Amino acid sequence: ILAAVVQASQLGLEIGQNGEAFLVPFKKECQLVPGYKGLIKLVLQGRHAIDIYAQEVRQNDRFIQTYGFRREFIHEPLCHNGFLASDEERGLVTGFYAVAVLKSGEPTYVTMSEGQVNKIRDESSGYRYALNNNKPTPWIDDYVAMGMKTALRALCNKLPMSTELRTALALDTAANLGVSQSLSLR
Repeated sequence: ILAAVVQASQLGLEIGQNGEAFLVPFKKECQLVPGYKGLIKLVLQGRHAIDIYAQEVRQNDRFIQTYGFRREFIHEPLCHNGFLASDEERGLVTGFYAVAVLKSGEPTYVTMSEGQVNKIRDESSGYRYALNNNKPTPWIDDYVAMGMKTALRALCNKLPMSTELRTALALDTAANLGVSQSLSLR
């Protein structure tokens, strides 16, 4: 536990309810798992991006994606009188995206269908363990946050990375693969 707490401190991530990082038991080890808010914080602290965010797309939203000379997408969530409609009215989740605006002003993004996100979820050892042992998992309890984190992780791999962001992604990968993070106090 101490090693995971020290690692969180070194990365500048707060553990707990704010969603920056979580302590997760793994065999006889405590693992530090960065949340999507922690990934956002690390990208912004790295000063290569001036904005970064993720969002879910639902079946009654308008979502158009184009490729070619001008790669872009449009997401217009279902609204009533200018205000976002309820999740029930917007419908089931169909995908996720993450967007970053680099310091140069250049935007970059990643879009992922629900199927692509679910494939990554299904490969997660924590998810498989939770299903096989009837344990809670954020993939069921907070699917939207996990989908946004998955899109953010994919986007982070396209961005310039600070040492802290690289470390956070490595810790998250180890947790997803179900391998020891082998944290050491430095």
